Amino acid sequence: VGHREPQLLPGGYAVLFKTEGPVGDDNQMWVYSLMTGERHRLVEDARFATFSPSGHLVYVQDGTYIAAPFDPDRLELLGPAVTVVNSSAGEVQQFALSHTGSLVYAAGLSASVQGLVWVDRETGEAHPFAAPPHRYY
Repeated sequence: VGHREPQLLPGGYAVLFKTEGPVGDDNQMWVYSLMTGERHRLVEDARFATFSPSGHLVYVQDGTYIAAPFDPDRLELLGPAVTVVNSSAGEVQQFALSHTGSLVYAAGLSASVQGLVWVDRETGEAHPFAAPPHRYY
Protein backbone atom coordinates (compact mmCIF):
# COMPACT_ATOMS: atom_id res chain seq x y z
CA VAL A 1 0.00 0.00 0.00
CA GLY A 2 2.96 2.33 0.15
CA HIS A 3 6.63 3.11 -0.32
CA ARG A 4 8.37 4.59 2.73
CA GLU A 5 11.67 5.52 4.35
CA PRO A 6 13.70 6.32 1.20
CA GLN A 7 17.45 6.72 1.59
CA LEU A 8 19.87 7.68 -1.15
CA LEU A 9 22.87 5.34 -1.09
CA PRO A 10 26.50 6.56 -1.39
CA GLY A 11 27.29 7.76 -4.89
CA GLY A 12 23.71 8.90 -5.46
CA TYR A 13 22.87 6.13 -7.95
CA ALA A 14 20.47 3.99 -5.90
CA VAL A 15 17.70 4.35 -3.34
CA LEU A 16 16.98 2.07 -0.41
CA PHE A 17 13.27 2.00 0.55
CA LYS A 18 10.56 0.03 2.32
CA THR A 19 7.28 -1.22 0.89
CA GLU A 20 4.36 -1.69 3.22
CA GLY A 21 1.58 -4.14 2.46
CA PRO A 22 -2.03 -4.15 3.63
CA VAL A 23 -1.06 -6.01 6.81
CA GLY A 24 0.91 -3.89 9.30
CA ASP A 25 3.79 -6.38 9.54
CA ASP A 26 4.13 -6.89 5.76
CA ASN A 27 7.29 -4.77 5.34
CA GLN A 28 10.00 -5.43 2.78
CA MET A 29 13.26 -3.59 2.10
CA TRP A 30 14.13 -2.89 -1.52
CA VAL A 31 16.85 -1.17 -3.48
CA TYR A 32 16.17 0.76 -6.69
CA SER A 33 18.90 1.61 -9.21
CA LEU A 34 18.54 5.11 -10.63
CA MET A 35 20.88 4.07 -13.46
CA THR A 36 18.98 1.01 -14.73
CA GLY A 37 15.49 1.50 -13.29
CA GLU A 38 15.64 -2.00 -11.80
CA ARG A 39 14.67 -2.83 -8.24
CA HIS A 40 15.05 -5.92 -6.13
CA ARG A 41 14.07 -7.01 -2.65
CA LEU A 42 16.84 -7.20 -0.06
CA VAL A 43 15.03 -8.25 3.13
CA GLU A 44 11.54 -9.38 4.04
CA ASP A 45 9.81 -8.36 7.27
CA ALA A 46 12.15 -5.45 8.03
CA ARG A 47 11.78 -1.84 9.10
CA PHE A 48 13.91 1.29 9.44
CA ALA A 49 16.70 0.13 7.12
CA THR A 50 19.70 2.35 6.66
CA PHE A 51 23.14 2.03 5.13
CA SER A 52 26.06 2.18 7.55
CA PRO A 53 29.44 3.59 6.50
CA SER A 54 30.84 0.30 7.84
CA GLY A 55 29.38 -1.37 4.74
CA HIS A 56 26.28 -2.87 6.36
CA LEU A 57 22.58 -2.67 5.83
CA VAL A 58 21.13 -2.18 9.30
CA TYR A 59 17.45 -2.64 10.09
CA VAL A 60 14.90 -3.81 12.64
CA GLN A 61 13.42 -7.29 12.23
CA ASP A 62 11.17 -9.00 14.78
CA GLY A 63 12.04 -6.30 17.32
CA THR A 64 15.79 -6.87 16.97
CA TYR A 65 18.41 -4.54 15.50
CA ILE A 66 20.19 -6.42 12.69
CA ALA A 67 23.24 -5.74 10.49
CA ALA A 68 24.09 -7.51 7.22
CA PRO A 69 27.11 -6.84 4.99
CA PHE A 70 25.96 -4.84 1.95
CA ASP A 71 27.73 -3.67 -1.21
CA PRO A 72 26.29 -0.28 -2.27
CA ASP A 73 27.91 -0.58 -5.71
CA ARG A 74 26.55 -4.04 -6.56
CA LEU A 75 23.34 -3.35 -4.57
CA GLU A 76 23.35 -6.71 -2.87
CA LEU A 77 23.80 -8.34 0.50
CA LEU A 78 27.20 -10.03 0.85
CA GLY A 79 26.62 -12.35 3.79
CA PRO A 80 24.42 -13.39 6.67
CA ALA A 81 22.82 -10.92 9.04
CA VAL A 82 23.85 -10.72 12.70
CA THR A 83 22.08 -9.37 15.77
CA VAL A 84 23.45 -6.04 16.99
CA VAL A 85 20.90 -5.23 19.72
CA ASN A 86 18.44 -7.65 21.22
CA SER A 87 16.80 -5.26 23.64
CA SER A 88 15.68 -6.68 26.96
CA ALA A 89 13.71 -3.45 27.42
CA GLY A 90 11.30 -4.38 24.65
CA GLU A 91 11.09 -4.40 20.89
CA VAL A 92 13.43 -1.97 19.12
CA GLN A 93 11.14 0.62 17.57
CA GLN A 94 13.43 3.25 16.07
CA PHE A 95 17.16 3.88 15.77
CA ALA A 96 19.70 6.29 14.39
CA LEU A 97 23.27 5.54 13.39
CA SER A 98 25.88 8.30 13.27
CA HIS A 99 28.70 8.61 10.74
CA THR A 100 31.12 7.62 13.52
CA GLY A 101 29.25 4.41 14.37
CA SER A 102 27.38 5.54 17.47
CA LEU A 103 23.97 3.93 17.81
CA VAL A 104 20.92 5.29 19.58
CA TYR A 105 17.69 3.34 19.70
CA ALA A 106 14.26 3.50 21.29
CA ALA A 107 12.88 0.27 22.67
CA GLY A 108 9.17 -0.41 22.67
CA LEU A 109 6.99 -0.39 25.71
CA SER A 110 7.85 -2.68 28.56
CA ALA A 111 6.32 -3.32 31.97
CA SER A 112 8.06 -0.25 33.38
CA VAL A 113 8.55 2.88 31.31
CA GLN A 114 11.75 4.73 32.21
CA GLY A 115 13.23 8.02 31.08
CA LEU A 116 15.94 8.42 28.45
CA VAL A 117 19.47 7.31 29.35
CA TRP A 118 22.93 7.73 27.90
CA VAL A 119 24.94 4.48 27.87
CA ASP A 120 28.70 4.83 28.19
CA ARG A 121 30.33 2.83 25.38
CA GLU A 122 33.38 1.99 27.49
CA THR A 123 31.73 0.93 30.76
CA GLY A 124 28.18 0.09 29.74
CA GLU A 125 26.87 2.29 32.56
CA ALA A 126 23.54 4.05 31.98
CA HIS A 127 23.28 7.73 32.96
CA PRO A 128 19.78 9.26 32.96
CA PHE A 129 18.98 12.38 30.96
CA ALA A 130 17.02 15.14 32.64
CA ALA A 131 13.89 14.02 30.79
CA PRO A 132 10.76 12.67 32.44
CA PRO A 133 9.64 9.05 31.99
CA HIS A 134 7.56 8.99 28.82
CA ARG A 135 6.82 6.99 25.69
CA TYR A 136 9.39 8.52 23.35
CA TYR A 137 8.93 7.97 19.61
